[in-house]
Amino acid sequence: MTVKLIRVVAKLEVDFRINIDKVDNVYFRNAFRQFSLTAPAAATYTPVAFYDVSPANPKGNPLKLVGSGTYLYYMPEALMNSPVWGTAPHQPVNYFVVETKDGKSFDVPIITNVLMEIPDENYMKFATGKSTSQPDYNIYRNHHYHYTVSIPGDIEITYRVNPWELVAKQLYMGYGYNVEVDGEKVTVSNTVDACAPHAIVLKTVTPYRFSDGDVEKEFKNGVETDALVLTASEIYTLNSQPKSGDPYLEVWYNGKLVKTFTKS
Repeated sequence: MTVKLIRVVAKLEVDFRINIDKVDNVYFRNAFRQFSLTAPAAATYTPVAFYDVSPANPKGNPLKLVGSGTYLYYMPEALMNSPVWGTAPHQPVNYFVVETKDGKSFDVPIITNVLMEIPDENYMKFATGKSTSQPDYNIYRNHHYHYTVSIPGDIEITYRVNPWELVAKQLYMGYGYNVEVDGEKVTVSNTVDACAPHAIVLKTVTPYRFSDGDVEKEFKNGVETDALVLTASEIYTLNSQPKSGDPYLEVWYNGKLVKTFTKS
């Protein structure tokens, strides 16, 4: 069975590399309530419904602190017709708010300008629409928006956005075992205590091999007649990344072919 998951969100990462001790809270504002599981061909709407402030979140949706000075949030895709950065609450533009312990607050617009240089390297001037060229306020699914922020006095921002790496895993669930392929890595593992007969053999399909040159790997975990073996696993590596459409790995269980992995 192959399950394909398509993200409808983008990843926002805000790193405070300097003056981490000055940061009190980070909030996200204007997250869209309306978005589609199917990626639209173009920006065709401007939503009017937002996940905004509430009695439970009076300042917006808090970003999650995941490490020393690193905050994460997952943003719904936001495609808009000619939005502008207006007065607060700046709808429909998505932005995050940085609050400092000395009572300062900074509203930071989120933009998607992948190829364009930020004029004068002044992010806030450009992102708030005060430069001759205008920013793209659309938020695109499957993109990683990364901000490095410092607050020596006023706020300083380094920004980049790149496609978010998609996970390309395949999983076969056998009788008491799993075989998972993640790129060139192949993991086979028991899901229950194994007793004979329990012989799992992985066979590569030409021209693919394992990284050590083998074309076959046997995963028995020492199972012998009347022996009981606890759950265990092994990791093998293919010699190259399979190409789209190629069959590249067979799973044999107790002498029978039960699965052929094909690159989707």
